[in-house]
Amino acid sequence: MFERLIEFLMRVRAKKDLTAYWTVGPARPVTSQPRPTARPPQPPQPPQHKESDMSLIMTATQECPLSVTFKDAQGNPAKVESGEWSVTDPSIFEIHPNDTDLTKAIVVARAPGTGQVNVKADARFGPDVKEIFGLLDVEIVSAEAVVVEISAGTPIETPHVEPHASAAKGKK
Repeated sequence: MFERLIEFLMRVRAKKDLTAYWTVGPARPVTSQPRPTARPPQPPQPPQHKESDMSLIMTATQECPLSVTFKDAQGNPAKVESGEWSVTDPSIFEIHPNDTDLTKAIVVARAPGTGQVNVKADARFGPDVKEIFGLLDVEIVSAEAVVVEISAGTPIETPHVEPHASAAKGKK
């Protein structure tokens, strides 16, 4: 039986337009429809836009370099004509764009709170403008403790306290 299978496979291999199917395991009824051998090639799909759950958490004593990458619908790097960085609340953190490279900036923490870093760019070269936007959620938290401050109130007399026995002996 094994020899017959080998002969059959050799004949199938010689005929390139013939597709053979076989099953190992329990037999099942043969259908008139041939089983597909492979999925037909699919055209490339542009990346799906999804809400980013990326965020940056820093302490109030830190700064962090940022960079942005622009991509086309196929995920390839793309250039933009101009760009601008901004923040939602400069009292929480500031953004310092790089003067020579619009894809880079530094975010500097100021006080605990939350906000967003925004990037706006012109994706279309020439006189027409097509703005694209990106954002990063930022949370500024308190840094670790490095100073201890103790505050004292105004001392007052405590009338219900009895003098100690040793103090009473010394007064006789």
